[in-house]
Amino acid sequence: MGIAVPSEPKQMGADKGPAIRALTETEIESLEQALGKPVDRKYLDYWISQSIADAVTLARQPTARNCGTVCCKSSIRVEPG
Repeated sequence: MGIAVPSEPKQMGADKGPAIRALTETEIESLEQALGKPVDRKYLDYWISQSIADAVTLARQPTARNCGTVCCKSSIRVEPG
C-alpha cells in the first residue's frame, strides 16, 4: 500500500499525463510537520486515492450545458440580451 501522488508533469501532448508515484517518507514527514501532528498513513492513503477517483469521475461527467436532460436544462437560466 502506498500513497500516490502525481510525479513531475510530462511535456504537453505526451502520453496520458503525469505518472503517479508514492509519497516519499520525507514528504509525509513534511506534511506531519506542517500539520503539527502525526498522520494516519492508511487514512491518508484512502483519502488521496478517493480524491483522485472522485476527480476522474467528475471530469467524465457532462456539464449542465452539454448534458441535455430535463433536470439540467431547467437549472440553466439564460438572460436575454
